[in-house]
Amino acid sequence: MALTGRITVVALFAFYALMTSATTRFIAPHGSDLNDGLTPGTPMLTADAALLSGADVIVCDSGVYYQHINLRLTDRARITIKTRYSGGKAVFKAPGSTLLSDGSERAEGGRVYSFAIGENVQIHDRNNRLYQEGIPDRNTAITEAERHPLQNGATHRCRATIIHRCAATSLADALREIEASDSCKWYFDEAQRRIFLSRRVTSSAHHPICYSAGTNLFGGADSGAAVEMSDIEAWYMAINVNDMLQPMLMRCAARYAFSGGGFYWHNATGATFVHCEAESATYGNTGDGFNGHSTEGRHTQATLIHCWAHDNCDDGFSDHERCRSTILGGVFEYNGKAGVTPAYGSHNTSVGVLSRRNFNGFYCVGTVADPADGPGSMTCTDCVSENNTRHPTPLFLFPAREATGYGFAVEGTGNSATIIRCQSISDRVPHHATPGASIKIQ
Repeated sequence: MALTGRITVVALFAFYALMTSATTRFIAPHGSDLNDGLTPGTPMLTADAALLSGADVIVCDSGVYYQHINLRLTDRARITIKTRYSGGKAVFKAPGSTLLSDGSERAEGGRVYSFAIGENVQIHDRNNRLYQEGIPDRNTAITEAERHPLQNGATHRCRATIIHRCAATSLADALREIEASDSCKWYFDEAQRRIFLSRRVTSSAHHPICYSAGTNLFGGADSGAAVEMSDIEAWYMAINVNDMLQPMLMRCAARYAFSGGGFYWHNATGATFVHCEAESATYGNTGDGFNGHSTEGRHTQATLIHCWAHDNCDDGFSDHERCRSTILGGVFEYNGKAGVTPAYGSHNTSVGVLSRRNFNGFYCVGTVADPADGPGSMTCTDCVSENNTRHPTPLFLFPAREATGYGFAVEGTGNSATIIRCQSISDRVPHHATPGASIKIQ
């Protein structure tokens, strides 16, 4: 705890140190890009307008913004994005993510309703989802036994009800599937360009039907600019800090991204995530909460401090070839594969991490992608793997097989795991290594 405290203090100092002599612009959901943004009383509407005006600090009023942020609009090396008030929260939603908000569904009989969508809406052929906002998903209720401080008092892990795409491939079959299912389901009829679905309540401005089309919060994340961001949420899009030098995100959340990761940091150096939450990322049958990759000749580096990753279709955390990562504390739960998964030649150190109710707990996997970088490795110290025997739930169509339930496991020739003072509680298999891999229990 003392180590984590010192790291957090250093992170906080670094986060605010660069704000001296900064050019600041204010934005607000009620603002206008015709304003100068110089004061809270004359806010701009968009972060892009603030960047074009020369801002390197963007102060956001609490509320909802339907916009991306284009980092190519600035030549500043570092951009700070934060909320105006302590405890406030600015929510950036993908433009066009709301499909229906006026309650104009057409009753089709029974539990089935339908509504038309425009030609501009791209419906993916993978296992994407719809969401009904404002209604927590009843499949994700948090029990008293599973309450944890990092959940911040939430009663449910997922803040919106997930509506799963039908397995049926014809409208007639889909109508029967929707009617018979205990979970909310949807089907897109391309001929009519109508979505048929069941949902918890009639849609409204408070309970809209929304969709994730696979976009990112930051355009131009690979342009060279780095971001320091606090108290910002991204809905229906990923938070991407690719190629950045020492990006830092504090108390941020990525929700319902149709992407390989809710947060991802490909080729970033020194990426730091403090008290961040990754909720329900999906990309077809994959989607990690936190995801990193590295190209040849690069060594992507990331540190997670007290983060919460849950209900993601693939792993809670997974970095890949040539990556180096450190996870200090945090909860990784109810993910479709594993809680923590260094893969294909990455190197991970986890300290004081809780991984529970996943397909597996801590799992070092995969053939090394870059032999020059050496085999993959995982070191777990004072970590807990608990009840990782979970079968697929209504949240997932993946994986469609019985849970393996490994607590601490390693596979792949040359890969290694070192397990120090860790606990495996009610996992189906506490420790596992395939031939050619090695695991050391201390």
